[in-house]
Amino acid sequence: MKPLFSLLAILAVATLALAQSEGGDGRKVRVQFRALSFDEPILGAAIIEGKKITRMDISPNMFTQEQTYVGSSNLTFYSVKLKEVKEEASQEVSETHGRIARLAAKSKPLSEALAKLQAESNALTLSKGERGGGKISKFDQDKLDQLYAEMDGVSKQIAAIEAELAKEQQILTSHLQNAQAEKAAAEKKKKEEAAKGKGKPEATPAATTKTVPSEPPTPIASCNFADNGKYLLLFFKDGDKHRILVLDDKENAFPYGSIQYVNLTKKAIQVRYGSKVSEIPSQGRTVIPSPATDETYARGEILTPGDDGYQLGFAARTFQQKDVRTLFFVTPVETEGSHLVQLKGVEERRPADPVLDPNADTPKGGNKPNAGKAPTK
Repeated sequence: MKPLFSLLAILAVATLALAQSEGGDGRKVRVQFRALSFDEPILGAAIIEGKKITRMDISPNMFTQEQTYVGSSNLTFYSVKLKEVKEEASQEVSETHGRIARLAAKSKPLSEALAKLQAESNALTLSKGERGGGKISKFDQDKLDQLYAEMDGVSKQIAAIEAELAKEQQILTSHLQNAQAEKAAAEKKKKEEAAKGKGKPEATPAATTKTVPSEPPTPIASCNFADNGKYLLLFFKDGDKHRILVLDDKENAFPYGSIQYVNLTKKAIQVRYGSKVSEIPSQGRTVIPSPATDETYARGEILTPGDDGYQLGFAARTFQQKDVRTLFFVTPVETEGSHLVQLKGVEERRPADPVLDPNADTPKGGNKPNAGKAPTK
């Protein structure tokens, strides 16, 4: 979705209201954050803490993994270009990377199919709703229901793949942590032996594959944190730069199973689920807790002000799941006199429980061929 000039102005005002200054005030904070790009992917983004570089690709479709940051209340993100340094990876790491790559390849066509179905349903809702004065005919509603059913089927396939990916990522983390611990222990042992004069340190073996910066990092955006806590960072493009909108993500403020609406239009809107109506001012947001029973469909309506009171601006239909929370950004339709709005939605699934390592109690801490894999039943 291309950024709109009015939307950029709205987001800029919201950013200023949330104290997104460039300078910071010298305070120190401890925060956890997840990041999302509103319009286009940001590849190679990173934060720098001393000599430590934490790199992350910021997607428009899902939040990054949660990052912990301790430092100045002003946080700057950089663009970091990397070059590969040849290394020898362990068999377990190579196999896990292979499984992750195969799952990602399997997920790509499904994501493309889902995006196409979403575009069709959005176009049908907007065009038919506009011509029908906010009402959709039974024929068009049946067509929408068919599109929704196809979207639900594809979404479930993607969710299953994401669950497998989460497990493989945990296994990969376990392998890398074990390898790092062994390497540190080996280096410590060599230093101790060298200090005691028991022999010369052995030649350093070929390293495992890694990447290092190929040129100085370039700042791309910065934000301020009001206090310690948890936050969602929304990146959006402003010309050739980026700005960041900071959303508070306190515990239980946006629980799994709920839907949060952020109103990025210039007018107040209403969100209706059944008989429950929530009014959201411009730049405001609200959380709808579990609008339907688990494993059923929730249908919501976004109402916008018109000459004859509030009218249907968009119909949102979601599959209710207790382990999924949905963030909807409501944006205006750039057509004069239109009461319709658009939605950009992002779903976040509750992180999977840690995968137990059946070899964790071994002398080497589980560094065996099946280290980090789930126990076989």
